[in-house]
Amino acid sequence: MAPTNAFAFTKWYLDGVTPAGDTWIAYWTRLKWRGLPVQWHSIGRTGSSGLLRASSSLSRVDPPAWHDGQLTWQAPALGVALDYRPEADPFSRTLFHDEHGSVEWCCEAPAARATLRSESGPTSEGLGYAECIHFTVPPWRLPLHELRWGRWIAADASHSMVWIDWQGPAPRSWAVLNGRDLVAPAVTDDSVVAEGSRLVVSDRQPLRSRVLAD
Repeated sequence: MAPTNAFAFTKWYLDGVTPAGDTWIAYWTRLKWRGLPVQWHSIGRTGSSGLLRASSSLSRVDPPAWHDGQLTWQAPALGVALDYRPEADPFSRTLFHDEHGSVEWCCEAPAARATLRSESGPTSEGLGYAECIHFTVPPWRLPLHELRWGRWIAADASHSMVWIDWQGPAPRSWAVLNGRDLVAPAVTDDSVVAEGSRLVVSDRQPLRSRVLAD
């Protein structure tokens, strides 16, 4: 039996970008610590104004799930439903493991045809990404001072890349191109370089900028 003070945190992340550049970013999270479960989910959307409109809820709702080869998520409290039809196979990696616990990362949909249906607006369609990360070690125990994360999907969804860069006492970087790990990737704010592949990040559009106190 697991101890009552066991730490467990699960976070789903789902996003989408339409051909017009409209975006959405959704989260489903569940925390259990010292016997107390807490669930939270949210969605942020941008339109022609470029401003992020966000809403969140603490109501109970099921996490995203696979049905007939499609990843779906229903969030009645947020008035949205998301569907992801994968164009690439999922993969998973153990990012960290020690005597206190582990961090397990599952890239559920590296590249997908994504649809957002809203009760208060039109349906949005584009390319999207979905992942789930599970912590059994509290984040403050991780040897991590700085984190970079990103994903890229080709316009026709034929190629995709995901990268994670941890900086701290035990720095490490991961980059996965079309499901294959790249050796010794060099990750910066502007690029990901490894094994002759180079992805350059340009045309920035900040969606949200926050300080830790927020």
